[in-house]
Amino acid sequence: MRKITQLLLLTAAIAAWGGSVKAQSTIDFETVGQAWTWTVFSNGAGGSDDPTLLTIPVANPSASGINTSANCAKLVDAATANPWGGTFSKGIGSVTFTSSNCILKVMVYKDVISNFDLKFEGGTNPVSYEVQVANTKTNQWEELTFDLSSQIGKTYTQITIIPDFPTTRTAGSTSYFDNISFNAVTTPPSGSDVPSTVATAPASRNANQVISIYGTNSYTNISGVNMNPDWGQASNGGGYADYTISGTTHHVVKYGPLCYQGIDFQASAQNVSTMENLHFDLFSNSGTYATPIKILLAKAGIGTFHAVINVTTTNGSGWNSIDVPMSSFVMDGTGSQSFNSIDQIEFISNAWDTNDHTVAHYPNIYLDNIYFWTSAACSDTQAPVWGTTNPASSTTHDDTSVTLSMLATDNTVGGTLTYNISYGTGGLASATAVEGTAATQTITGLTPATQYTFTITVKDACGNVNATTQQVVVTTSNSVPASPTPTSAASDVLSIFSDAYTASATNLVNQNWWGGAWSNYTLSGGGNALKFIAINNGGGGGGGIQFDNLDVSAMSYYHVDVYPLTGAASLLKYNVVPVGGGGTGWTFFTSLTDNKWNSVNIPVSSLGLPGTSVFQIGFGTFGGDGAFLVDNIFFSKTVSTGLNDIQSSDKVVCYPGIISDNLTVLSKSVMSQIVVRNLLGQTVKNIDVNGIQQVIDMSGMTAGNYFVSVKLANGQISTQKIIKL
Repeated sequence: MRKITQLLLLTAAIAAWGGSVKAQSTIDFETVGQAWTWTVFSNGAGGSDDPTLLTIPVANPSASGINTSANCAKLVDAATANPWGGTFSKGIGSVTFTSSNCILKVMVYKDVISNFDLKFEGGTNPVSYEVQVANTKTNQWEELTFDLSSQIGKTYTQITIIPDFPTTRTAGSTSYFDNISFNAVTTPPSGSDVPSTVATAPASRNANQVISIYGTNSYTNISGVNMNPDWGQASNGGGYADYTISGTTHHVVKYGPLCYQGIDFQASAQNVSTMENLHFDLFSNSGTYATPIKILLAKAGIGTFHAVINVTTTNGSGWNSIDVPMSSFVMDGTGSQSFNSIDQIEFISNAWDTNDHTVAHYPNIYLDNIYFWTSAACSDTQAPVWGTTNPASSTTHDDTSVTLSMLATDNTVGGTLTYNISYGTGGLASATAVEGTAATQTITGLTPATQYTFTITVKDACGNVNATTQQVVVTTSNSVPASPTPTSAASDVLSIFSDAYTASATNLVNQNWWGGAWSNYTLSGGGNALKFIAINNGGGGGGGIQFDNLDVSAMSYYHVDVYPLTGAASLLKYNVVPVGGGGTGWTFFTSLTDNKWNSVNIPVSSLGLPGTSVFQIGFGTFGGDGAFLVDNIFFSKTVSTGLNDIQSSDKVVCYPGIISDNLTVLSKSVMSQIVVRNLLGQTVKNIDVNGIQQVIDMSGMTAGNYFVSVKLANGQISTQKIIKL
């Protein structure tokens, strides 16, 4: 979950200390910080809070090298502590960041290599901000740099330190930290930082010798290219601009400041296995900070390849024409060295790659003419052949998306074929697959209840195109109807997303965590919902909503209305993320029905919240791709069934309300399913029904409160509470 845990990267540069502490004072645990109240969290056995494992001040374990001071701070994380075990203090008072104090440096002495997480909290927008930097040495002092320049003008009242923050904790650790200092932003390199001329036009090559990603000179670019995908680079100080060279109409792309930035073409993944080089023209005048630059190629569903290049800096007029041999790219992790489905290119500065998160050390680079090329001419002149049975079809569709399947073979056994798809007015997409293997592509952003004709061509790696096109005609589904109207009183609700209530959560941000994306959706019966589409080669996808810390300690239920589109009901999970981490994590919804609104009430007691507040909720598909909508997301003191769940003509009665053995469920309409859950949200009975009356034996069940959810044959749901003696 590249974004789901949202590691609260703690960055700070203190402009104004409260109390008796002076502005920008170094926390040295000699004169500043040693007398503050420090509170631990999640550092003890089993994730408990163990204050005996924190010592402030403590003697310097190695008064040598860069740190010869007498005292420092020490925190021990137990072997079974949570990864986020740490400590915080409000002794800093009120801290406002300015350009004179936003570069934070911390000396660390650790017995493990892991991320050091520094976080400031108690703000207003955002509530908290954190930065994470890994140490590179063990059992010796090392100074880490944290850039908080993005927080200039923001004020916080608490500092939090997580000195050992692994992805998963497998062992205990001992960490010392000292001399937390607040420094000014350094002056960026001088000299012209703007190209004044156009890069040399690429050489003339045949179409089958080039796959062009970006450029306006010589080649035809592939479709579906996003030069500025949201990978979180902006929040880390990264920048992007479409730049026009002065005195010309020629456009180039500017990545600067460059921490990491990339190009995404997942909708048009490319087979570059026959290419010899990746070419790009680069201009930079950022001094030593421009060298070296790491290049990553992402292979859909597999992993990344990387290469490191040295860049010669220029002085305002020169371009570097760079060809990176494909043979120089090395597979990261495990996997086969194959380039048959590349869908991303990423550029990473040396500063970011070496954990220097000082924005002033990020170079500005300009790029043009980005393409893969080969000098070899293809000898193959034979076009691919469409499959004999159903060579192109629609496998699934909903109101705004269609998934296509395409199949062709080629005389080059094992070669990769590219399928280009056109539809509507200017709609384009492409997909690749090994010949003889079906390729799939999901087209999104379509209009409900509309007929589309998808025209498909196929070509091989040498550019040979089958002269016959395939056409698939699909009519998208009708729009999703209005969601149920909640019945809980507004005074009993803390709302996150709902037209029925005023939002209690503030500063909401929709986040695409992996394998898909959110969009706003207008329901056909009026009102708004959120729609998520997972497009991840069958791997599923998820996203969430982040908001300011919300205290839900007085609430009894977490409510959400879910509308799974075809095939998604059995794949859907939810997650409620507590402040500080923990909770039960991703949990499957139970008894959802596709293409209908499902009102779900989850007891807060089943969420495993370690404290009183939450700051994220998430939804995702697991074990497959799919699409779904959500609405009426809130915490409530009462169960909300939704006015649209059961109409008066479909009334459901459960009696007696207090039982010792048998429960009778009676409905005016035919029932299809009855589910009984305990207060933890666990299903204890799941009964298929085809009638208007059902008797349920409850005699063997433990005494307590239960919820009985009755689903009618028309899809409507009623949930009622009973008591078992």
